[in-house]
Amino acid sequence: MIRTIKVGDNPIDVAFVPLTNRVYVVNNGSSTVSVIDGRSNNVIATIKIPSRASNVAVNPRTNRVYVTSSNSTGRVTVINGVTNKIITTIKVGTTPGAIQVNKVTNRIYVLNAGSNTVSVISGRTNKVIATIKVGNQNPSFNVPDLIAVNDRTNRIFVANPSGNSLSVINGRTNKVVATVVVGDGPIGVMVNVRTNRIYTVSGPFTLTAMAVVNGATNRVIATIRNIGDVGNFGINPVTNRIYAPDDASRRISVISGKTNLVMKTITNGVFPSLTVVNPRVNRIFVATIGGPSPTQPSRLSVINGRTNKIVANLRIGVGATAGVVNTRNNHVYIVNQISNDVSVVALRKK
Repeated sequence: MIRTIKVGDNPIDVAFVPLTNRVYVVNNGSSTVSVIDGRSNNVIATIKIPSRASNVAVNPRTNRVYVTSSNSTGRVTVINGVTNKIITTIKVGTTPGAIQVNKVTNRIYVLNAGSNTVSVISGRTNKVIATIKVGNQNPSFNVPDLIAVNDRTNRIFVANPSGNSLSVINGRTNKVVATVVVGDGPIGVMVNVRTNRIYTVSGPFTLTAMAVVNGATNRVIATIRNIGDVGNFGINPVTNRIYAPDDASRRISVISGKTNLVMKTITNGVFPSLTVVNPRVNRIFVATIGGPSPTQPSRLSVINGRTNKIVANLRIGVGATAGVVNTRNNHVYIVNQISNDVSVVALRKK
């Protein structure tokens, strides 16, 4: 670890803009965004956001940053990534949280957990151009991984925690084209854009199962069980492997995207919960929960994706909750919710 950066109160999400080499950290407690310069690792701006700032997404092609505010009268704040000034604030549905961008079509998708809808925003006009009804959400469980975008097929996937299903949206027509039953209470969805496979995790605690959906047919083609209590997970699209940490134990399941089988189990520290993948260098970073006191920091395990072995264990801040890769220099930024800081990790030079 090369740096610890103090940010605002209760940081919970993070995104990276490659054009300007900047990292944007959402501080839910202070309802601000801390802007970190990726070269100096200094906070260069603090942007005030309407109450209860929650999640962030970026369009790397337009250099626009989008931040949701998860209050009852939901808002999305649009930030200019060059000036770090607010361009506008857009009214969306009730209790917005998860947000994703299709960089090809320049459309932004906001999941409104309080109204069971997705607001579609035009990145050109900054206007809501459609409101799409999806499955039942859970406003008390409004996390970033509930929505995913495949910009190659122009499909948007929404996990419905109270609907036990996955809504598939056609990005051209803004219509739900399929509702896929995936299991009890899905809590996350991710896409491998290279294989057009969609992965969701659902089920109670240690009985979590991962459903694999074929993006061409919108059908479940496999269900992977016995992986523990998985919430956040990561995909390396290059190697076609999925990394699923069990935050009720010490293990990380490595799943083959080709066979849909667990190919290896890696032993980590207690309660591994956060996964960040750098496909360019084939390294996987898995953080433990840590906390609730500064004497119980999170631990970050660095996994070699070729050998699936841990090559380093690092002490970071307390309460690791989100992470992102700086694709300009391969540094990893881990947001620590309890210690109100960001841990910066650099790969060892050969």
